[in-house]
Amino acid sequence: MLRPIRQDERSAWENELSDSRFVIHEAMTKLKNSHYVYDAIIGNVHVKYALEFNNIPSRVLMKLLRATKRVSQLSKHFSIIPLSYVIVPCAEKRRWPSNEQHVTSANINGGFTYKTGDIVYIFREEEYPKVMLHEAIHHTHLDPVPSNLVGVETLFRDTFNIATNMRFLPAEGVVEAFAVYYQCKFIADETNIPFDAIWSRELTYMREQSAAIISSSKTKPWFETTNAFAYIVVKWLCCMNMDEFVTYINKQTYQPLLPFFKHAIDTMPVSMPTDRLQYPSSMRLTIFGDL
Repeated sequence: MLRPIRQDERSAWENELSDSRFVIHEAMTKLKNSHYVYDAIIGNVHVKYALEFNNIPSRVLMKLLRATKRVSQLSKHFSIIPLSYVIVPCAEKRRWPSNEQHVTSANINGGFTYKTGDIVYIFREEEYPKVMLHEAIHHTHLDPVPSNLVGVETLFRDTFNIATNMRFLPAEGVVEAFAVYYQCKFIADETNIPFDAIWSRELTYMREQSAAIISSSKTKPWFETTNAFAYIVVKWLCCMNMDEFVTYINKQTYQPLLPFFKHAIDTMPVSMPTDRLQYPSSMRLTIFGDL
C-alpha cells in the first residue's frame, strides 16, 4: 500500500536515525525529502519503504517484495520474532576512504537494529536486500554470544596488526558471513543458477577485499570507527570454510569458535592478491547483494 508518511512516523524515524552513530548524514536528507511510504507485510515481516513521490516503479517494488519474502522465509526457518523494517534508501554508495583516512560508517554501513527490539532501520539503497538479511540474523542464534567468542578477539589482534584503541567485534563478521551465504542461497533458488557458481564469485571478491585490508595493516595498525575488518576479513575466513563453519551452528549448542578461527587463519592462502580489486573505489561488500 502506498500512502503518505505520518508525522509520528517521521518524528520517530528522525529520532532513531539521528541518534545512531552508524547512520550517514545523507540518510537524513533523504528522509526529509520523502513524503510517501510503501507499506507491506509478508508473513511476520512488515516493511515501510520511504519514497519522495506518490509512486513506486515496478522494478523497485519487485525488488522490495522479493527481499521481504526472503526475510519472511528466513524468519520462519529460524523462528525469528516479527520484525518491522524502515527503509530510507539513500543513494550514497559505499566507498574506500582516500589515502591516510580510516574507514568510518560513511564508507560502509547500511543499517542497524537492536537485539532487544523488533525494528530494523536501513538507510542505504546499495545492497539493501542483503542488509535486510544481515539485520534479521542478529535476531537468531547465528549471532554468537560472548561465550562463543572467548579468545577470538585476542587471536585476531595477535595475528593481524589491529590498533589497540580500535573497538573490534568479530560477531559482526559472523553475521555478515551468514547474510551473504543466505543471499546466495536465495538467488540460486530463485534463478536456478547453481549455488556454487554464485558462491565462487563472492569468495573471490571477499578474498580480494581481505587482501587489501591485510596488506594495509602491514604498514601501520589497522584503525577504523566501524566494523569493516569484521565485515570483510572475519566474514571471508568464515565463508572460505563455510562447510565446517555450518557444523558449529547446526549443533544444539553453539560451539566455541576459537578452534575454528585458529584453523581458518592457519590455512589462509600464503599468497594474497593486493592490487586486483574488481571495483577499486567501491567498498560494497558483495557482488550479488543488490539482487
